[in-house]
Amino acid sequence: MMGHEKSEAKHRESVSLMRAAYDVLVRHRRGIRGRDLAPGYDEARFWLTIVGSYSLLEQSLKLLVGVRDPSYPSSKRARKDDRHNLGLVYKRLARQEKDSLQESHAQYASFIEFPSKYSKLRDYLGVIGNGQVDWRYLLLDKGISDLPNLPSPLYPDMLLETIRSVLDILARTVWPDDEMQMHDVCRRLAEGLEGALYHDQTSDGPSLDDLDSWARDGRGVVNAFSRYLRAGPLDDYPDAMREWLDHAVEAAKAKAAGKAAEQDGDDDLARFLRVASRCCATVNDNRFSFKNPRPKPLFGGQSLDLPLGLHDGWSVEWRADKTTWRGAVDAIRELPVRVGQISTMRWHRCRKPNQMDFILGKQGRLTVRRHEWELMSLDARIRSVWDGGPKDTRIHSARFAVVDADGNWPSEECDLACQACRGTGFCRDCRGESTELECRTCSLAEGLCPQCLGYGRDGDHIIAGTAR
Repeated sequence: MMGHEKSEAKHRESVSLMRAAYDVLVRHRRGIRGRDLAPGYDEARFWLTIVGSYSLLEQSLKLLVGVRDPSYPSSKRARKDDRHNLGLVYKRLARQEKDSLQESHAQYASFIEFPSKYSKLRDYLGVIGNGQVDWRYLLLDKGISDLPNLPSPLYPDMLLETIRSVLDILARTVWPDDEMQMHDVCRRLAEGLEGALYHDQTSDGPSLDDLDSWARDGRGVVNAFSRYLRAGPLDDYPDAMREWLDHAVEAAKAKAAGKAAEQDGDDDLARFLRVASRCCATVNDNRFSFKNPRPKPLFGGQSLDLPLGLHDGWSVEWRADKTTWRGAVDAIRELPVRVGQISTMRWHRCRKPNQMDFILGKQGRLTVRRHEWELMSLDARIRSVWDGGPKDTRIHSARFAVVDADGNWPSEECDLACQACRGTGFCRDCRGESTELECRTCSLAEGLCPQCLGYGRDGDHIIAGTAR
């Protein structure tokens, strides 16, 4: 009896150490951002994570086998046969454990859109098999030309997810009275979003029953948040409910970014929040699907300008009274299509207009072309101009406001958000859920707004359509 208790204590100590090691690996993985241009440098950056993950996954799998079969860790033949081969150790697990690990793997594979050839955990572990030794000696034995031939694909997140699942099973095994559960990605997302939803930031917010109904009617809290992220402005909500949901989204983003007090960042939650705002992300029977993605925005990063080279074929024509100015433009921020919208033109390297060409307050006809193709021609008024200083009579930048035939524009400046989809980029009827010809409104746009083609800004689809 004493030997059995001693063995259990040893197992619990091992699991605790493995959990601590797992946490360190996760923090190291989260510290790796972006990509590098140096050939092979990404592999070098991931080297510590992959080597550590291989080793930890091997040890956790062997511990799980040993918990069921006390003779396994001391069996020299078993250790010799398995060596560092993850696939061989996995085969020794009980069927129930394999089923639990496979379910967790399938969920995460659908979530990160893992290659279909690795849809089964046994196939993935069989492929990466004994790659631990190759990765361990990568810096010594392998050259950059050999990297594609390594037996392990570079999927550290899947390695870490498998470790998490094994440790969950181990915890449930060595602490049977604590009702340990598998914290697969569906459960983690649901718990994280529920924690963000049931906040108490406003005193006159919706009731718990209202929040429960919102999540239930949305086919679960994950799907409900997904719809609100991509098409919330298209749905009708009382002001108090919308305020509550907006705060819930911000709370979820803060948790994902690790900004909330005493919380670590959550990469899976961050990915969900990011992806769900750009496509129709749904979970059904614990499997994720991502469809109808919006096109990449034209204006990315911190830059406010869409960079246009001298040879990109962009030109502007301004007709006012009896004068006309035509010329190339270096940068354009907006392509207005309706009254009240603003377009800013900038000249840096190409020939600049003179002050007499663009007179402040003047009304005329603004035409924008690319490669001699007319993109827009509307009545406009010059709202403001910037020159190069007292001794420079040339115009460096000008803002035009689209006006009606009488020269009027709305009292409040009109933004570029598409009116049909309220800037969401998705169809106002199916909210981005349509496939092929299911929705008559967006049958050809496949879930995206047929007016702006998913860009969410007026004119961006026209600019994108002229790209070469």
